Amino acid sequence: GRIIIDLNNRDYADDVRSGAWFEGAIAERLQELAPNAKVVKALNTIAMETFDTSASALREAGAQSFIAGSSKEAKGVVADLLHDLGFEAVDMGDTSAAMRAAEALGDVIRLLMIDGGYGGRAALSLSKLPKPDMALVGARESSNYK
Repeated sequence: GRIIIDLNNRDYADDVRSGAWFEGAIAERLQELAPNAKVVKALNTIAMETFDTSASALREAGAQSFIAGSSKEAKGVVADLLHDLGFEAVDMGDTSAAMRAAEALGDVIRLLMIDGGYGGRAALSLSKLPKPDMALVGARESSNYK
């Protein structure tokens, strides 16, 4: 019944560069090994040096951490912890696909940090774009994503 926060990422040189991203998340394997635990994927898109930044500075910058896991209660506890650290939790859902996608974001940020040259201060964040206010690409119904 304990909550385990999985902040692991795959081996960059061997797994990420070879494209082995959606074969299964480390968090899924961890859940299999500890079936009574509540595994939440979080903090894997955050560079270590970020943890030397104050919570207030991170909040001001709009820092976010993507989370995924099957327990709503556990994700709530992790979201509270993230808030205390200065991050907003972005919940990706409770499916295997969500766990794998959250882990893949760790791979994406490391590609940007290392191969893209952005370094350890790079961050991923989610923002909502404004509603369309022009009909330049044709009139269409709004998406029904829920």
